Amino acid sequence: MAQASELNVTWEWVAAPGVMAPELRETWARIQISIGDDWITLVQDHASGASRRSIYAPLYPLAEWIAYNWWFLKADSRPVSYYNVSRGRGPKQHRDVLRSLYQRHGLRSSGDGFLWPDLLIIPEGRETRLIWSRDRTSSREYPTRFISQGEAQVEAASVGEKLAFVVAGVIERLEGHGVHGTPLATEWQTIQAADEEEIEFCLAAARLGLDPYCDAREFEPEILRAAQKLRSGSVPFDLAESRRPPGVASQDASVGDDCRSSMAFTVSAAVARRNGGSAEVALAEELPWLTWLPDTERRACIRELLGHLVTEAETGEVLPFARALTAWHSTAVVRCDPELARELQGPFPGDGLEVSRPLPGT
Repeated sequence: MAQASELNVTWEWVAAPGVMAPELRETWARIQISIGDDWITLVQDHASGASRRSIYAPLYPLAEWIAYNWWFLKADSRPVSYYNVSRGRGPKQHRDVLRSLYQRHGLRSSGDGFLWPDLLIIPEGRETRLIWSRDRTSSREYPTRFISQGEAQVEAASVGEKLAFVVAGVIERLEGHGVHGTPLATEWQTIQAADEEEIEFCLAAARLGLDPYCDAREFEPEILRAAQKLRSGSVPFDLAESRRPPGVASQDASVGDDCRSSMAFTVSAAVARRNGGSAEVALAEELPWLTWLPDTERRACIRELLGHLVTEAETGEVLPFARALTAWHSTAVVRCDPELARELQGPFPGDGLEVSRPLPGT
């Protein structure tokens, strides 16, 4: 995986008189996207077999996707957990997990009928992980296919600047050609006008996978209170770094990714207290390894973890939840590995003295 790369997005405006929608017509461009020395927009033409480093499309859909997913692209902490857990579970499972991240983190979701690069943008604290994949097959719908693939870690602040540059460039282009009041301009104005407290709330909500402008409003007091704890350093673990809770033994670092600090516990507990059904669904989505448990054990796991969440909301104690999470995760790992399950059933060879079984009553 490449390190210390730079994301670059460049474009040249191209006339498109035959396009009816003004926001598409005025932002039609020759677009190039690169990460370090790798060209994300490297495509191959089906007919000729020739390749080029650019695509032709309107920038408006890309800018709109960036704006509507702005807070998720900056702070959503869930994708890195899904990604890390799935990497060691086989290519098919790994690809399924990546597909589940496309809507909020995949550039290809820009859509509008245009084929965009298969690029995932996953925030990881001070860095952003960029993953791009080639098109394995050709499609009759499009004359080209993307042929570049790779992965890189890029400074998060730099990624944010480059994405904001795209949005600002599109809005400037539209306003310069008399196209005003687009959904993109409205959304971006709301984001740019956010004060310090609102930014803190939006980032905190996005870390939990909640849209700050709709999903998260119901839990605003809990999110702000937990964010205050995180900022003051009074929480037992750091959400941004997603490390293992202190005092919890585990050989699998992905368990630490699932324990999302007191902030996540506080908000999740609020959901569990108000709506147990919604909390069950949310918890099942948050812990992808639950699928490795049989139905009866999966239900028991969810009930136990929700019980700890509700208790945490009243007492502030998160260690019981963390310990239960570690135990259930270990069980799930055994369930998905038949060979390991057989080994743990014994018999176990010993090298010490044989001890007789104690008599009853002794």
